Amino acid sequence: MSSTLKFLCLPAAALILNGQSLPPLGEPLHNAGGQSGGLSGVASVRFGPSCSGAFIAPSAAADAPAYVLSNGHCVDLLGTNEVILDRPGRGEAVFLAFADIPAGQRLRVPIRRVAYATQKGRDLSVFELGSTARELISRGIQPLRLAAAQPGPGDAVQVAGIPVTGVPEADRVIRLSRCAAGETVQLLEDRWHTDDAVRNNCIGIRGGSSGSPLLDAGGEIAGLIFTTTWGAPALAACAANRPCEVASTGTISPDETSYSTPVAGLAACFAPDGRFDILAPDCPLDPGRQLAISGYPLSPVNPNRPGGNPARPTPSSWNTKPQGAFRFFSYKTGPVESTSCRSPEGYAQPRPLQPDTLIDDPFPTSDSRLRLCVVAGDSASIDTSWQPFRFATQARVAIDTIPPRANPSANVNPGDAYIVLFDYLADEIAFYEYKLGPPGAIDCSDPAGYRPFVQRLFLSRDREPYAICAVPIDAAQNRGKPWAFTLNQIGFLNPASRASTFETLHPASTVAMTGDFPLLPAASLSTAEGTFALDTVRRDSNEIWLTLPAINPATLAQLRLEDSNGALSFPVRVAPGAPGIHTLDGSGQGAPAGFLIQPGAPLRLLSSPVPLDRAAGATFDIYATSILDPLLKATLGGLPIDIVHRTPNLLRLRVPPEFPLRGPMDLVLHAGALASNAARISIQ
Repeated sequence: MSSTLKFLCLPAAALILNGQSLPPLGEPLHNAGGQSGGLSGVASVRFGPSCSGAFIAPSAAADAPAYVLSNGHCVDLLGTNEVILDRPGRGEAVFLAFADIPAGQRLRVPIRRVAYATQKGRDLSVFELGSTARELISRGIQPLRLAAAQPGPGDAVQVAGIPVTGVPEADRVIRLSRCAAGETVQLLEDRWHTDDAVRNNCIGIRGGSSGSPLLDAGGEIAGLIFTTTWGAPALAACAANRPCEVASTGTISPDETSYSTPVAGLAACFAPDGRFDILAPDCPLDPGRQLAISGYPLSPVNPNRPGGNPARPTPSSWNTKPQGAFRFFSYKTGPVESTSCRSPEGYAQPRPLQPDTLIDDPFPTSDSRLRLCVVAGDSASIDTSWQPFRFATQARVAIDTIPPRANPSANVNPGDAYIVLFDYLADEIAFYEYKLGPPGAIDCSDPAGYRPFVQRLFLSRDREPYAICAVPIDAAQNRGKPWAFTLNQIGFLNPASRASTFETLHPASTVAMTGDFPLLPAASLSTAEGTFALDTVRRDSNEIWLTLPAINPATLAQLRLEDSNGALSFPVRVAPGAPGIHTLDGSGQGAPAGFLIQPGAPLRLLSSPVPLDRAAGATFDIYATSILDPLLKATLGGLPIDIVHRTPNLLRLRVPPEFPLRGPMDLVLHAGALASNAARISIQ
């Protein structure tokens, strides 16, 4: 097994997670001459995470509200079968985000309510705005029309949206990309399923693109972009941020592929007065009248593994409890590739729904992805009064008997103490167990002595060297092969104790390097373009700062440090990078503490709102990486806030007392043209 130990000699440099890169951006649109007026209805939706959306006006009624279509996950990460109706609104939709229109001249319209949202079967939200459709049209915002059907394979399509991940604030504008539609597929991603998703290969789909309208050749909305496989490794297939398609033989997850959720028929969900009506005849949306289920496994399982961790016992059956205000229910279960909840075939005879009813069918013992479909009603036989099959309540579980296939890796920060952080990969590497001791004193193949790894290891430099054994464990608790490595004194300019390193540098950035530096070394970087001298600034005997030139990214380069005692050269990667926000204390939600957060749902940094004092404002600290750039800026809800103090991995931020926004919003760091992941901060 090829595994990686990375010494974090550059703690101020952001890592490229999983070696994945962002897709290229689409064409920025201008509208000074009205040339892009037909796309003035594309909006930046700021309700939860930053999303895109499309203004629609299904009715010509004078008082018809203005509506924006976007994704359900732009409201929140919803439950597998959750349907939201008529929730109070917050935030705003921002129109006219063209490249030649300054941010101060864009039209901001408050979101009055969430008329509808779901991630069950389709990823859709319907936002009602605080203006009428006529008012928006009078201000130059043209509604987009809804297509009557989805595009077919090979049909020309366009995506118009406002991506934000890795995009500087000033460049977050409406962008257009052109491509061809692919097949219509059934999609799985984490706990969600999407029927009739349309594959496409349009570029520029990044964080913020969610809700972007997919336009057919006539410029009508044929779908809404909601997910992509860009930026996540194939071994994370079917997990969050790496959707997979249901195929005849199981599941597949094509690289660099994006998907739209269907909108065909949504015009029928609006009454003649222009107001959204979920009960309108022919409305294709799930109204949310359904049976609830609970108790089924939320992670992959291995029924063949007896016993296991008492804190995480191994399920061997569905163990699912149906509940709801119904008298009868019916269900079926089977492999996802051969079990369609929308088909009436295979459902069992209706059974009475009792308080102690349990669906307890055993799991198979071979690898598979299973689906459970449940419908309910009040009559003893299935009729039109029942929950429709197309809106069946669903659950899914993966049977996984294969040990982790991904190679384990770890990051080591060699400061006053070693700080060891292991890398995770969705369900493929979900846990680690480890043991350590003097070299030669421990046997990695002996299962005795292993303990769960929690957050990070702190190891005193006084007791090195250390031999460490680590076992990667997947979400089904299958154990991988032990991985052994040794930590020795890292004296960079002492040839007897050199350590092999492989790090990531970012052009035109200032980075810190930790090690033994009795003298201030000369530093140079060699790429295919030539050799570049790096400015070095002495901090103390254990740290230097290097300033990199604005060179082109290179796959590999050699970093050379040299003083009168000798020289050391080791490989590095030169690649675009961005600041990354994380936690060091394990609080909040997101990836394990100490790890950068990949694009997707923002990291929730603070569990309680930050009070904004009318005189002093509000001050709070965050932990982050790649923050030594002197031009670093911070924005909250898209507005600038102050950086009042920084260290290589900590920022103290101040929200001014006149700050106009309240509630949860995105905190983003900007280093030149690069932007960090978003973190959720709530201001009250």
